[in-house]
Amino acid sequence: MRTATARPHCAAARPAPAAFIKSIGRPSHARARSVTVRAESAAAPLVLTGDIGGTNARLSIWQGVEELTSETYPTSQFPEFEDAFEAFLEVSVLNDFEAVGYGVPALGPGDVVPLNPNAAPVAQAPKCVMGPGTGLGAAQLFWDTGRGGYTVVPGEGAHATFAPRGWRQQALAAWVTSRLGHCEIEEVACGRGLELIYEFLISDDTRASADGKPLAKLSAPEITARASEADPLASEAVEIFLSVVGAEAGAMALRSLARGGVYIAGGIVPRLMERAGALRGAFLMPRGRERFQGILQSIPLYVVTNTKVGIIGSREYALRSLAQRQ
Repeated sequence: MRTATARPHCAAARPAPAAFIKSIGRPSHARARSVTVRAESAAAPLVLTGDIGGTNARLSIWQGVEELTSETYPTSQFPEFEDAFEAFLEVSVLNDFEAVGYGVPALGPGDVVPLNPNAAPVAQAPKCVMGPGTGLGAAQLFWDTGRGGYTVVPGEGAHATFAPRGWRQQALAAWVTSRLGHCEIEEVACGRGLELIYEFLISDDTRASADGKPLAKLSAPEITARASEADPLASEAVEIFLSVVGAEAGAMALRSLARGGVYIAGGIVPRLMERAGALRGAFLMPRGRERFQGILQSIPLYVVTNTKVGIIGSREYALRSLAQRQ
């Protein structure tokens, strides 16, 4: 699991209706009961059946007359029916960007915006996904030949120390360190990071509002909105922010040679597409990563615009888990 900023996703490996528990309550293990619940779907109705006896609980899922899957659980090992039901469903809690990672291979051309248009993804090559939102999530995808698909490896690289580029970012890192004791990448590459960058800029005594009064702090949505209106200070904050995100995306690309593509998700960057050049420039970093330009220019860079990528990933993970049991 990620830190408190994470938003975990749940994936159920079996397509059972949530109304099942509610409809039967808590049956006694001493008394046998049979229950049937239908769940309508677009393709065909799914039916979850349960035969709850004093010794065993038998659970099955049917589609029409075809039994998709079934399990038998000894009631002595499950004090409550809900325990057996949850074991049958195999509910998994995924790291937020683990779920996003499983969603990436299922995305279509309309779900992403390419920022490195001359680069084409290499089939079965590593992929990376990252995204600034409440925090900065990240994960890597590696091809699993045995499974015939990608396995997602989440990480906490966002908590590494921020490596500033240029005097302005160095001053920002020093300012954040003076306030927080340490400047992690996440501290300047997420929603609150954008707010910190803006606060850093207005801390300069030479900056003031038109009436000479000190400038007020702004929230991340307020900063992005003002940047879209060409406000100079908000625009500067956004440029620094995108440069930090782009540089970290480039570093992730090099760490795993992500020739399958680097995907930037999260809710902030898609709202800043008119300034995406700053992100791409920092990703390539022509000055500082000169030796690696050939590699970086060959790695696709995408901004994910489908806000349901995490839900899609949870679905993909659940379907894969179900297929492995059949």
